[in-house]
Amino acid sequence: MSDFDDYRVSHVKSGESYDAFFRDSPRLRALGLIEEELLESIISDHFQKGGKFQCLDFACGTGRILSILEKHASRCVGVDISASMIHEAKGRVRKSELVEGDLTKDEILKESFDMITAFRFFANAQQSLREEAMSALVERMADGGILIFNNHHRWESLNERIRRIWRRITGRRLVGLMHRGMTDAEVDRLVSRAKLAIIETHHLGCLPSAHAKLLLPFSLFLWLERFFARCRLGAPLAQYKVYVCVKVPERGVLG
Repeated sequence: MSDFDDYRVSHVKSGESYDAFFRDSPRLRALGLIEEELLESIISDHFQKGGKFQCLDFACGTGRILSILEKHASRCVGVDISASMIHEAKGRVRKSELVEGDLTKDEILKESFDMITAFRFFANAQQSLREEAMSALVERMADGGILIFNNHHRWESLNERIRRIWRRITGRRLVGLMHRGMTDAEVDRLVSRAKLAIIETHHLGCLPSAHAKLLLPFSLFLWLERFFARCRLGAPLAQYKVYVCVKVPERGVLG
């Protein structure tokens, strides 16, 4: 497998450009605000206000999700394989611990966490890495803990369908991991093999749009995305789905 195909090494030296990608995209800024509201809602539903819980953010990148989680967790840890990502994250987070390393290979962070997050990872990763990463995360889930991850390139979404049609029309061929994406069925299989159960599904990113430029004013685009994120009509259209998972209880042995 070439470096181009292995998601482990795809972002090793791109911390600064990755941060700029989010900063310069009005679409990603809008969806980031909705993600923050969603995460805060999930936290309030699953953890007592003022209570202590420990959180791990896998493939934390430049600390975008960590900066949200650390406002609520008593302890927050971010791990990423990329030194440049960790460097950028240090300038964003306030109290989170940052660990450089490969959670699927290195003997790091063996303790248990009440909440584990993994955003913008699984859809881009090759299948073998998806399963290795999911296994590593499940090992670190505390009893009664939750795992939250997203599929940000949902294959069935309106945006992804339009992209595929546009590529066929223009003859543009995209190669490599950044456009892998995942189907709903692939998510279900990944979760099932890890012996997890999905207890909540949320959606966002329903309006078709490019990252660099919106066809609507930002405030109107954000209002519409919030509206569709709250109603069932938006679910089939959504490019992003967020899953909240728990471990499946082991069956007792019959005597």
